[in-house]
Amino acid sequence: MQTERAELNSQQGSSDKVYHLQLENVDDRWTVRAQWGRRGSALQSDVKASGVPYQEAKRVYDRILREKTSKGLSNLSGERKW
Repeated sequence: MQTERAELNSQQGSSDKVYHLQLENVDDRWTVRAQWGRRGSALQSDVKASGVPYQEAKRVYDRILREKTSKGLSNLSGERKW
């Protein structure tokens, strides 16, 4: 069980969007955070799961990552684990 991060992007025409996803351990509970928006602008953010067991947070993280990549966002720097 480890922290994971994914940095996704989509460039179509003049649109240049980013999506950041983090799976983080906070006091032995897990949180999934997301930030998204136009590259270079202030990003919107949301907590997708908070204070849940690892297995539940990992399911949420994997589902969101799968949804975003199926919608055309590509992994900018590869999925990274710390």
